[in-house]
Amino acid sequence: RFYPFWGLILALTLFELGRAFRRKGSPLGYPCLGMGVSLMALVGCWIYFRGDVHSDQWVKMFFRV
Repeated sequence: RFYPFWGLILALTLFELGRAFRRKGSPLGYPCLGMGVSLMALVGCWIYFRGDVHSDQWVKMFFRV
């Protein structure tokens, strides 16, 4: 239920970290940027598919509880 909050913060942190790595010429810049963009997309999907309402069903389906 709290995924969008920590996911958004982590995505922004990874994005900034990727920018800093890229400026220094480190090869870690693009993977960090990619993970940040991916997390932002997943947060968008969470909001679009109403994860706040359906997350209990998804977890039960995934773990077969």
